[in-house]
Amino acid sequence: MALCKSCGAEIPDSTKFCTSCGAPMEAPQTPVSEQPTPPPAQPDYNQIPPQPSPVQQPIEQPVEQPVEQPAQPFPIQQPTGQSAFNQPPAPQPFPVQQPSGQQAFNQPPAPQPFPVQQPSGQPQFNQAPYGAPIQPATPTQPPKKKNNTALIIILAIVAVLVVALIAVFVVNASKGKNKPDPTNPTESDTVITDDTTVADETDENDETELPVGVDVAEPLFSIDGISASIQKTEVDDYDDFVVYFECKNDTADAVTFKCEYPSLMKCGFSDYFYCNVAAGKTGIEKLTFDAEDIDEYVITEFSEIGFTFSVYESESYEDLYWDEFVVYLSDKDPKDFDYPEYPGYPDTEYSVVETDEFDFYLISFYPGEYSYEFANVWVYIKNKTDKNLYFKWNDVSLNNMMCDPYWSEIVPAGCWSLSDVNFSESDLETIGITDFDSITELEFTLLIQDSDDWYADDYLNESFSVTIG
Repeated sequence: MALCKSCGAEIPDSTKFCTSCGAPMEAPQTPVSEQPTPPPAQPDYNQIPPQPSPVQQPIEQPVEQPVEQPAQPFPIQQPTGQSAFNQPPAPQPFPVQQPSGQQAFNQPPAPQPFPVQQPSGQPQFNQAPYGAPIQPATPTQPPKKKNNTALIIILAIVAVLVVALIAVFVVNASKGKNKPDPTNPTESDTVITDDTTVADETDENDETELPVGVDVAEPLFSIDGISASIQKTEVDDYDDFVVYFECKNDTADAVTFKCEYPSLMKCGFSDYFYCNVAAGKTGIEKLTFDAEDIDEYVITEFSEIGFTFSVYESESYEDLYWDEFVVYLSDKDPKDFDYPEYPGYPDTEYSVVETDEFDFYLISFYPGEYSYEFANVWVYIKNKTDKNLYFKWNDVSLNNMMCDPYWSEIVPAGCWSLSDVNFSESDLETIGITDFDSITELEFTLLIQDSDDWYADDYLNESFSVTIG
């Protein structure tokens, strides 16, 4: 039995028209297979069977989403109308296009015939898709330059202030300079306060402020085209007493002038100079007597200086000249010179050795102010010979522990000197001495030699032990 689709009445299967309403009946379809045809049901839109007519496919089949495409970690989608270079597009029923102005995440942009410009005022901040090399972005607008006007003005003001301070310092220094006392004729004759050059040898009446007693027309020595003379003396801005020497070389070879073992008012000083002078040239060098040493010796006038002068060839070191000098810088009789004397320190000094040729005293043993002079020994040395003597300490120990600081002193003939022996903090820490008051014993070997003849017999080479405290 069949059912009428119009009225629902049951009619025989072979009837072509409904016996109740007269509506035509559809002929039954021939089954394709032996399986019975399932009853009509609601269409399952999740699974659409293939249709015989391709025209009806877009009507009954919903639009497939890209979810059913083969899974890719980061699908590269090209802009509309362009495809990847040498890569066919993936088959899609309906290709999905990105909205205009949006770019897929981590996908490099496809080559475009015209460069894409960023909107005005929005620079690109070095953003590149995944896997692409990062290129520095060029800002569309150059950065604005900082205004350095204020900084320039500040620097100019600071420079002006520095120049002003320097000018004030120079003026005050020149005013406070140790000028000769006009009431003391000896001192006024000794000190030169301007830059006077050497007087003309042909004009005996030419005035010069060189010290009286120094004949600049006659050099200290002149031999085989080599000569030296005192050019001038002065007290500099540091209150040092300075003697300038002119060293002249009229030979065909370079020579070296050497001045050493200086003394001032028979007090030994440690300065010296070397002056290398090329062939046919003249050099100027200075010998400086330190202001602190001058005060320590209590020197009140600059009437006499002593030194040794030597000359040798610069390349072969062949000796050309050597001699000792005592130069009077005053017109006073040397018997009237005010030579300073060793004042003596009877409360602290210890006479190590005293002979007819030399004296050597330990004046005091005192702590230093700096780490390199943690402990100091102040010594007095007097050379009573006519030779320049070399004094040196060897095998020095404190509290029976070797520390051996290096110390040596050269005292010119007939002069005396004050000197310090320094013990550094690091050296004493190495031997376990960290407290100055714990030092009770000093031992050393005193070596005295002729500084101008190292092959001569030693004046002294003896060990001494001194109890401290």
